Amino acid sequence: MAQETLPVALELVFADEGGYSNRSTDRGGSTKYGVTHRTPAAHRGLKSVTADQVKGISRKKAVDIYQRSFWLQCRGDLLPPGLD
Repeated sequence: MAQETLPVALELVFADEGGYSNRSTDRGGSTKYGVTHRTPAAHRGLKSVTADQVKGISRKKAVDIYQRSFWLQCRGDLLPPGLD
């Protein structure tokens, strides 16, 4: 497995999680690209960020968040295809 699988995995995630959402029935709260408000807050050392800040997350920033917060931590580049 190689680092090249991250873009493929993210395309699958973004196809399903690409837009902004803030549904009262979703415990994740304000979310964009599948990134909940707590994740960018943690990157900034904050408890939370505003809905407008979540709406402002760029795709490039979402890729950075996924890479640093999820991919590297689970060692995604070592996982077999489909599990990565």
